[in-house]
Amino acid sequence: MHDSLEAMLDDLEKAAETSDPLPPDPTPLQTASTAFDLVAGGGLHRGEVMIVEAPLMTQAFALLCTVARRIWHCTIFDVLSEAHATRALVAGWGQVPEILIRKGDLSEKDWEWLTISCGCMASRPVFLACAESINQLSREAERRYASIVLVSRLERFGHPAVVIPQLTAMACDRNVAVVATTPPMGELPEAIIHRTRRIAMEPFQLGSRATLIRPDDDDVLSVVQVNVNLLLSRMVLRNNQT
Repeated sequence: MHDSLEAMLDDLEKAAETSDPLPPDPTPLQTASTAFDLVAGGGLHRGEVMIVEAPLMTQAFALLCTVARRIWHCTIFDVLSEAHATRALVAGWGQVPEILIRKGDLSEKDWEWLTISCGCMASRPVFLACAESINQLSREAERRYASIVLVSRLERFGHPAVVIPQLTAMACDRNVAVVATTPPMGELPEAIIHRTRRIAMEPFQLGSRATLIRPDDDDVLSVVQVNVNLLLSRMVLRNNQT
């Protein structure tokens, strides 16, 4: 009987490997940032890729940090430097400038905030990664059973025409919602951006504020105003929508 049970389990594993992937869950994943969820179409969607195109990548990174701080879904945050991302995440919670954390120039009050911030971030189901390829990132999402994948500086993986289809395939295969940031990409063929939502992030007021713009299918623009404190790597999203 033991051999028969093993054979049955082997057959089930083979069937699972060759079967079609499950359709994406249509229920949006809330980020706890109301304004961002509005421009994202009610929240992040499994099987879809959202690309935030920003001329100021520091602002785009602040946006990803905000999502990572507030999210309660299992999330992979892929970054250039885990150390820098950790400081930025903690800085946003504790309202302690990241530069002071980097230099270690902290007051007694700063240390108190830092302790609280570390506790808050430790409770979040967020895993930092520094993947060298989309395939490696996909394996990490599978290993962590992630629901959301945040990618900073998508352009480091290669040309959009190559990377975006890989990212879309990962979103579908792993049933995850993906948010990636990159400088403005310009025009791309429709076949490349299938199942991809492009969001423009336009800075103003010397980079302290920005606007997220989502063109809808009916050519109506959804606009959300965003306030950004670059020093703290902290972003406050407001519900201003037109």
